[in-house]
Amino acid sequence: HAELKSTRWRVLTAAAVVSASALLIIWWLLPWPTPEPIRIGLALNLSGHGGTAGEYVREGALLAVEEANADGGIHGRPIELLIKDDKNTEAGIIAADNALIEQGVQVIIGHVTSNSSLIAYPVPQMSSNFLDHFA
Repeated sequence: HAELKSTRWRVLTAAAVVSASALLIIWWLLPWPTPEPIRIGLALNLSGHGGTAGEYVREGALLAVEEANADGGIHGRPIELLIKDDKNTEAGIIAADNALIEQGVQVIIGHVTSNSSLIAYPVPQMSSNFLDHFA
């Protein structure tokens, strides 16, 4: 009778170890959710008068995001740069900021000129999810 208890104990222990190992393997193989990206907006003149300068700013920003993401992003979260052309017009500036805010950015970098930044300033102040606007 003691031998039967010992055998039963070994079988139960082996089954527990195999089950735990299988669960760990399954847990390890399951796809991990990708962390939510940090969405940053870039609003600048790409098509209006002086748009060539905006193209250089855009390329520099894209390079910086690429390098940051290659290093693991920010605290493990990738950076997503959303770019809008403000067309160097008052209507374009306001439309660009509104579109970026609607896309869920919390920060807008831009606009290229001081005058554009002054036009844009009131737009993000109306959004409750928005953190800041950098010029």
